[in-house]
Amino acid sequence: MELSFIRFISNFHLRIKIKSLMKKHLLVLATIFISVIAYSQSSKCLRNLEKGTTAVNSKSYEEGISYLSLSIDEFPTSTAYFNRAAAYYYLGDTCSSCNDLAEASNLGDKDAEKLHLKKCILIDTIRETADSIFEEFPGYSYSILSKTICSDYKDRTYRNSKGEIIQSVWITMPEFPGGDMKRNKFLSQNIHYPMEAAKNGYQGTVYISFIIDSGGSVTDIKLLRGSGGGLNEEALRVVRMMPKWKPGTRKGKPVRVLFNMPIYFKLS
Repeated sequence: MELSFIRFISNFHLRIKIKSLMKKHLLVLATIFISVIAYSQSSKCLRNLEKGTTAVNSKSYEEGISYLSLSIDEFPTSTAYFNRAAAYYYLGDTCSSCNDLAEASNLGDKDAEKLHLKKCILIDTIRETADSIFEEFPGYSYSILSKTICSDYKDRTYRNSKGEIIQSVWITMPEFPGGDMKRNKFLSQNIHYPMEAAKNGYQGTVYISFIIDSGGSVTDIKLLRGSGGGLNEEALRVVRMMPKWKPGTRKGKPVRVLFNMPIYFKLS
């Protein structure tokens, strides 16, 4: 259960890499890039992050959680969430560990996303034969039923033979209040181009996935594909700010609907 890490310090960037999670012995795997200039993180935040990582590395898990929580309160990073998830795991608190892996995943940590899927999600493949399924989901081949281990929520997606998600022809898609023009206006008014991205000329498209639940709330926000310089984090931040949508419906009744949205960043 030993935790190993490699630290690189160069050009004001601190990089901590913590290695793999095993089946019975969870070894932390995380990489952080912290730019003191770009993110204006205080030295206190960095010290708490380092102290927390060192404590977890020394198997002082409760102490590590305390320091990492302080770091998250001041400036949440995927690494702080990831390392705290490891500490919770060692203490046997699976749900808290999974929640932190989900937070790290939402901040764009691909390792956390993989581990959350592996450790926290139960998945079944189902092949349904009812005629109504083929009628509602043209091209249907099989279904994926997933359930988080710490809740009763279940999510079902319908796939074609290529494994692509297909939508119900009976579903009306959710709508941002006022429609697409209002959504674009909301994004343009609330997005702040990250300092690091502007300084280094980063631009491009960030693709965000989220679910509009039956009440219209924006949930399960995830990064699908993005860029560097803080663009991913800014896109996720703004999506979390969005007001409630008009929910999607299936046969006239509100339902949860998956929504994918590109956010464009361009320097003028």
